[in-house]
Amino acid sequence: MSNDGHTLQASCWANGKDLVNAQIDLNKCVATSLPSKAWLSTIASIPRRHASILFQLRTGHIALNKHLHRINCVDSPLCPACEEAPESVDHFLLFCPAYERARLRLLFEGGPSTRGLHALLSDRKLLRPLLQYIHDTGRFKRTLGDLRLPKEPTHEADKARPVPRR
Repeated sequence: MSNDGHTLQASCWANGKDLVNAQIDLNKCVATSLPSKAWLSTIASIPRRHASILFQLRTGHIALNKHLHRINCVDSPLCPACEEAPESVDHFLLFCPAYERARLRLLFEGGPSTRGLHALLSDRKLLRPLLQYIHDTGRFKRTLGDLRLPKEPTHEADKARPVPRR
């Protein structure tokens, strides 16, 4: 990239403008700093691969066609489930008509706040319903396998898992 390209990129980043397919806006919408203590506390109660998926959703760097197309891994950014729109994080979580049934379960389990991307990817109470939604869609089954969640711990001692310190 030329110096002008770096300048444009830095300018867009500083002003919060869309440079690459609304990626900057997604990051601003979801989190201002990663990993925060609150984020580490949130993910401490789930398996690492589920935490990884959440992090990938929050950053937009996940195996959805919009991202895969951007890095030249697929020919089209279109959603393979509905073929109506680019398969972005917000399309996958909020709008894809092919996942409407799973989304209704998410709405039933998580309530009306599941209709917003920020809440879905940040609210600790929505963590299990969101991960269940991801499992129910089957979108990552081929690449990540079975994403069923382990049952919630029933004993208080099992619930608290210390957050790793740096």
